[in-house]
Amino acid sequence: MEFKPDWEQAKERFLQFWNNENEERALLAVTAPNRFFDRQKYYETYDVERFDDTDAESIRHWWCDTEENVRRNEYLFSTTFFGGEALPIAFTNWGAMAMCSFYGCQPVFNKKSVWYHKVIEDWSQWKWQRQDNEYLKATFDITRAFAENGVGRYFAGMPELGSAGDLLSLMRGMDDLCLDVYDEPEAFHQAVDFLTREFLDLQDQLWPILTPTSDGGSTLPWMSLWMPGRGGNQLACDFSWVISNETFREFFFKELQAEGRWNDYATYHLDGPQCMKTHLDSLLTLPEIKAIEWTPGAGCPPASTPEYLPRYRQILESGKKLVLVADPEEIDFLTANLPPQGVFIKTTAASEEDAKALLKIAERNAANWRKEHKGGTL
Repeated sequence: MEFKPDWEQAKERFLQFWNNENEERALLAVTAPNRFFDRQKYYETYDVERFDDTDAESIRHWWCDTEENVRRNEYLFSTTFFGGEALPIAFTNWGAMAMCSFYGCQPVFNKKSVWYHKVIEDWSQWKWQRQDNEYLKATFDITRAFAENGVGRYFAGMPELGSAGDLLSLMRGMDDLCLDVYDEPEAFHQAVDFLTREFLDLQDQLWPILTPTSDGGSTLPWMSLWMPGRGGNQLACDFSWVISNETFREFFFKELQAEGRWNDYATYHLDGPQCMKTHLDSLLTLPEIKAIEWTPGAGCPPASTPEYLPRYRQILESGKKLVLVADPEEIDFLTANLPPQGVFIKTTAASEEDAKALLKIAERNAANWRKEHKGGTL
C-alpha cells in the first residue's frame, strides 16, 4: 500500500488483536508529520483556515467538493508517517451527523465543524422522507472518488452518518427530545426505528463501494481501526448522558442490536464519565458489541487517569476489546498498566522519531507485563 508500506505487518497485528493474541504490544496507531510536510504549503493550498470566516461559499466548497477532498487527503497522506497500526483512511465527516442533511436539515459549514439546526417542531406535522439532495449526492460522490483513487494506495472509509439519538438531538433539539421521552414516546420510538432502518440501508449501499480498498475487511476511519469483516460506522449515543439507563435501554438497545448485527466487529463509542458510570454495565451485556471505545470528553480527566483503570479492566474481562484515544505522554502509563491483548490506542507524535519511540515504549511495557503476569492478560 503506497501510503502504508508496512500494511501487511499491521494487518497481521489487527488479526491478532481481534483474536486477543497481540502479546507483543498493545496496538498503537501513531501518526506524525513526515519530512515532506510543509506547514506553509498546507495552509496556503489545503487548510480551511486560509478562508475568511465570512467566506461561506469557499468553506462549503472545502467540505463538499469531491476533487478538493481527494487532493487534500492525498496531500496529508503523502506528508504523514503512519506508525504502528495507524492507517491512511479517507472519509467524509460532516460533524459526524451527515444524515441530518438527508432529512430536511440545512447544514451550516464552518471552519471547525458542521452544525445542524432544529427542524422538528411538532411531531404531528413531521413526515420522515429521505431527500435526494445535493448533500446525499456529495456524500456518495466523495466516497466513490476516495474508493476509486485509493485502491493500492489508501483505505476509503464509511462516511460518518450518525446515530439515531444524536441525530434526533440536533433535528428535534436536546430539550424537546428529553421531554419526548415522557410526552411523545411513540413518536420517539418511531423516529429511532426509522433512522435505524435508514442507517442500515445507507450502509448497504455504501459498503460495496468501499470494499475494493479494504483488503478483505473494513475500517472504522476516525479510530484508525481495521477489521476482517463488514463494518464501517461506530455505534454511539452521546445523547445517553442525559437519560437513565432504563430509558437508554428502552429507546436505543434495539437500534444498537440491529446495527451491531450488521457490523461484524461493532465498536461502541462511549463518551464521558457519566455515560461510563450509567451505561457501561448494560452495554457489556450486548453480544453484538465487540469493542468499547472510550472518550473522556472535554473538561474531564484524561484517558490515563488511574480511576479509569478498573473500568478498562472490566471491559477487557467481559471479552470485549478496549479502544482509547490518548495524548503521547499518556502512552507509557496506559501500556504499563494494561495488558497488551485486546487493547488499541490511537495517538499522535511531533515527529517520526518520536512516534517510533512510543512504539518502543509499548513493546517494553508489554514485555514487562508478560514477565510480571506470567503471560496472563489481567
